[in-house]
Amino acid sequence: MDLLTQGLLGAALAQAGSKQQETRVATGVGFFAGLIADADILIQSDQDPLLTVEFHRHFTHSIFFVPLGALIAALLLWLLLRHKLSFLRLYFYCFLGYSLSGVLDALTSYGTHLFWPISQERGRIKSYFSDRPYFYADFASRRHSSF
Repeated sequence: MDLLTQGLLGAALAQAGSKQQETRVATGVGFFAGLIADADILIQSDQDPLLTVEFHRHFTHSIFFVPLGALIAALLLWLLLRHKLSFLRLYFYCFLGYSLSGVLDALTSYGTHLFWPISQERGRIKSYFSDRPYFYADFASRRHSSF
């Protein structure tokens, strides 16, 4: 899935779980946490150029990695936000923001290692969903012009 969609879904989930006075901060935290699962693209090797492809959508997208991924996101944000949120609230918003990254990528045709380490198979949720933004723009323009 594209990064913008993952960030926006993370922001929406964190915002939905936030207190009214923390909504703005929770939205930003959720957006960041929604993106951090795709940091696995930084795993690279000069000796194995396919290592990036092999590890993209791997363990960082597993539902079992969500608590640790949220902790990593919270630790990265803690220095910036320690005066605005307690660490527990920050972790909670990161957890909400990170939680559906793997599931969202399972909707694509590529799938993801959603149940790693229990299963090494790439799972995908079969749907008519497209992860191509131009598809939506084309669909919306055709639908709008039909009225």
